[in-house]
Amino acid sequence: MNDIEIVWQTGKMIIHLDGLFPCSQEQFKKLLKIVKLDWEHENEILNTLKVYFQNQLKEIEALHKDISKEYYGCINLLHYAEERTKTHKHPNGVYLSDNDVVYYKKEVKKLKKDKEKCMKTAKICKRNTKKFQKYLEMMQSG
Repeated sequence: MNDIEIVWQTGKMIIHLDGLFPCSQEQFKKLLKIVKLDWEHENEILNTLKVYFQNQLKEIEALHKDISKEYYGCINLLHYAEERTKTHKHPNGVYLSDNDVVYYKKEVKKLKKDKEKCMKTAKICKRNTKKFQKYLEMMQSG
């Protein structure tokens, strides 16, 4: 389903959509030119691309929601762990053991990495959303 086959007089090409997209606008314009070579199946191929882009947008949106939840969870846990390492106390006022302090320091490092990873993934989602929307616009205008 994520493959399209383009056939013209002198040859044919099979394109794996998951491997090609997201791509640059220049590459997408070249793909549209190649699709026009297969004039018999052009509309079918363009519809397949349109459905693929719409599905990708839905997947990206779902991933972005999950990443957002994970990000805010990391922020809350990070705040809690940083508070424990600064005060060396539990919320009820009982002092932490040395092992607990070491644990919370490691937890802070881990949560900071997780937070960075979530931010990076969110930026990729945002960038890919713009790209897929641009592809759909280019298909409609061209």
